[in-house]
Amino acid sequence: AIFASCLIGMSVSMGEATFLSFINGFPSHMVGYVSSGTGFGGISGTASLLLLQSLGLSNQIIFLIVTPTYFLFFYSAYWLNQQKLMYPYI
Repeated sequence: AIFASCLIGMSVSMGEATFLSFINGFPSHMVGYVSSGTGFGGISGTASLLLLQSLGLSNQIIFLIVTPTYFLFFYSAYWLNQQKLMYPYI
């Protein structure tokens, strides 16, 4: 469990550094939007996990319920990248 926690911590740190370098090409006021979104994401993610577990759902079922949101995330990242390429100096 300790090894997994360390691995997850390193992965999150690397992902956040990559994401922050990605938004470097966007206007500076967008950093505030990202900060608000990630802060609320932590709260809502924890609350939804606790809610689904209190309903008696197993971790496997919760994972299957959440899986479609990964496709939404990847599409959103693709769309943002296209916007960045289309408007490079905004």
